[in-house]
Amino acid sequence: MGNELHLIEEALRALASRVNAVWQVEPHRDLDAVVSLSVRGVQMRAGIEVKKLVRPSMLGRLQEQLREAGAEHRLPMLLCTDYVDSRLAEALRGVGIQFVDKAGNAFLEQPGVLVLIQGEPKPADVHKRERAGRALQPAGLRLVFELLRNPHLAGEPYRALAKLAGISLYAVKRVMDDLGDKGVVRQSGKDGRRVVQLKRLLDEWSIAYRDRLRPKLTRGLYAAEKPDWWQGADLAGLPACWGGEVAATKLGLMRHPQVVSVYCHGNVNALIAQGRLRPAADGNVEVLDAFWAEPAGDLAPDLLTYADLMTSGNERNVEVARELYAQRIADRPA
Repeated sequence: MGNELHLIEEALRALASRVNAVWQVEPHRDLDAVVSLSVRGVQMRAGIEVKKLVRPSMLGRLQEQLREAGAEHRLPMLLCTDYVDSRLAEALRGVGIQFVDKAGNAFLEQPGVLVLIQGEPKPADVHKRERAGRALQPAGLRLVFELLRNPHLAGEPYRALAKLAGISLYAVKRVMDDLGDKGVVRQSGKDGRRVVQLKRLLDEWSIAYRDRLRPKLTRGLYAAEKPDWWQGADLAGLPACWGGEVAATKLGLMRHPQVVSVYCHGNVNALIAQGRLRPAADGNVEVLDAFWAEPAGDLAPDLLTYADLMTSGNERNVEVARELYAQRIADRPA
C-alpha cells in the first residue's frame, strides 16, 4: 500500500497546485483509499482506485471495476494514475471515469464541481511499460487463449499444450507456473490442474492481447470501394473469418460496423479481390493472422470477438462486448 499511497498523495498535491483544493486521504479496507476533497469550497468524498499505467485497451474493464466498486461502497470513484495524456483523457471522460494523475491532469465531475485539466507534460519518472508475467507475453497469450476456450486443457501434459499453442515446452512450463502464481490455475487433487476465475483471466488476456500480440498479427490495413462490401463477401473455401464488429453484427448484437476485421490463416488474395480492397494507411479494413488452433467457420471465436470489442476504446463496442459475454460466454461450462 505504501507505493499506492505515495502516488495518491503526489496526484492530489498536483491537483491542489492547480485548483483551490484541500484534501485528506483515509485508509479503507477494500479500496486503495478514500479521499475527502474540497474543491473551490465544494465538498466531495470518493473512493480511489490506483492503476499506475492506464492504456486505452483497459477502459472497458476499468469502467466495470469502478462501477462495481462505487455501487458496493456507495461512493463515486476516482482513478489515480501516473500519467494521462490528452487522448487518453478524452477517452476516460467519454466513458465517465474521473481521474487525477501526478502531472496535474484531472477530470472531476460532481454536483457543483467540474474540473478538467489536460495537456500537462509527462513527469520524467513515469515509465512507459509495466512488467507482465509470462502468461501475458505473446507466447503465453497463445496458450492462455486455448485454455480460455477449453479450460479442461489445463490438465493435459505440457507437451500436448506446447503442440496445441505452437510454443516451446519450456514456454509452457513458464506460463503454467505464472498462472499458478496468479491463482488462476490450481491443483485440485485427483482432478489435476484446472482453470478458475475465468472472467478475470479473460479480461487480463484481452488487454494484453490488444497491446502485445495483436499488433504482431496485423498484415495490413485496406480500404474498400463500398463500405458494405463485407455483406456480400463469401468466405466459404477461404482461409479467413470475421472478427470484431462484423462478427458482432453477424451475431445480431450490433449494426453498422465501422471497422472490418478479418482473421486469416493462409493466402487471402481472393478475399482482397472480392472486396476490391486496396492498401491504405487509414483504411478501416484490418487483415490479421489467425493465431489459434484449427480456425474453422466464418466467425472468429466468441472470446476473441469479445476481446476485440472490449479493448477497442470505443464505448459502443464495450457495451456490445458486455452483451456478447452475457449471451454467449458467461454460462459456458468450465
